[in-house]
Amino acid sequence: MIKRAAAVLLLAALGGLTACASTPEADLPEIQEFSFMLGNWSSGRGDVEVRIEFYMKSEHRMAGTTQIFSDDQLAYFEEARIAFNPLDVRLHVVRRDGAPRMLTLAEHGEDFAVFENNRGDGLQRIEYRKATDGALDVTIQGLTEGRPFQRRWEMQRPTFRDRGGPLTIGIK
Repeated sequence: MIKRAAAVLLLAALGGLTACASTPEADLPEIQEFSFMLGNWSSGRGDVEVRIEFYMKSEHRMAGTTQIFSDDQLAYFEEARIAFNPLDVRLHVVRRDGAPRMLTLAEHGEDFAVFENNRGDGLQRIEYRKATDGALDVTIQGLTEGRPFQRRWEMQRPTFRDRGGPLTIGIK
């Protein structure tokens, strides 16, 4: 009886593996469709500045960082990577405390991408949207201690700050 049950489970598992192997790839976006996110972005509110950077890591992976400065001191840091897998596109976020979050691409278009965490804990949604003026609007949503939160930043390309003196390069 046990051998028969094991054989049935084995056949079911093999059938499941065959079904998985024969499943066609999902209609996923190309990494180039996310190029609107690439580069350095910055947003300031009073004495708080948020900086985001995204860059191409490989033909199937983007990477980036988020830094939050308060009074010119680093207050928060996290790393992110976007992985383009055969069956989905995932955004992996690793916070400074090492707590990982994984969000899956829920929808995308020419100038936007929305990632969602279907587990519903903490960070639940991140939306990146290129504005008509060239800004990158970033909206995050989630739960903190069971209470919903939402934050939005209008990110601009950082500009060079003139410190009042000539620009010199020390090459000899």
